[in-house]
Amino acid sequence: MNRRQFLASVSATAVLPLPSFAGVTPLKLKAETVSQQILPEGEGTTAMLGFNGSMPGPEIRLRRGARASIEVKNAMQEGTAVHWHGIRLENRMDGVPVLTQDLIDP
Repeated sequence: MNRRQFLASVSATAVLPLPSFAGVTPLKLKAETVSQQILPEGEGTTAMLGFNGSMPGPEIRLRRGARASIEVKNAMQEGTAVHWHGIRLENRMDGVPVLTQDLIDP
């Protein structure tokens, strides 16, 4: 068996290790304007920014050390970012617009 035949046989049977979140359907967050009644009844609703139709948005729970794939859609008229609370992550993914992360365009 020569080198070319060996490599062909290995590549045909090799299984590449995939990250634990590979193949997992990404969680979906939709950044959008929402209205909620936060003032006393009769005072009208308050417009604010939220995710998936609510403010502050859905709670995402994962086991410590677990990875997630999260797809963010920006349904607003201007760029936005996501600031993740309660998790440790790389600074470049911390969601501070323009400083650590590019804006997510509409």
